[in-house]
Amino acid sequence: FLSRPALSGFITASALLAMLSQVSPMLGLPDSAGSIQKVLLHQPERLLAVKWPTLLLSAVATGYLLSAKRLKQHPRLKPLGDFKELVLLGLGAAFCAAWDPPGLSQAECVEHPLCVKVVGRI
Repeated sequence: FLSRPALSGFITASALLAMLSQVSPMLGLPDSAGSIQKVLLHQPERLLAVKWPTLLLSAVATGYLLSAKRLKQHPRLKPLGDFKELVLLGLGAAFCAAWDPPGLSQAECVEHPLCVKVVGRI
């Protein structure tokens, strides 16, 4: 049996760890950079490798998801709030496909500063 405060603290800590684990990918840092804590404490020079298009896409996506609840209050914008994940998936894929310089392979795009860091091919 766990008390309610102990369980609440465990859940909050789990959520914070999950959020912190996503900061490095949102900045477009290489996988070898490790966690954001490691980068900030031991390798701050890695922050120079931030991929600005990835950061821009991450910031816009986060802002959209945080404002989606307010979109549901407007009758014309309600579908954008109801289907926020699907809308964001489509817009994110379109942004990645349009933004990346043409003719680069996935391996070349990893090194290119203007490519959006993605998990796989679009």
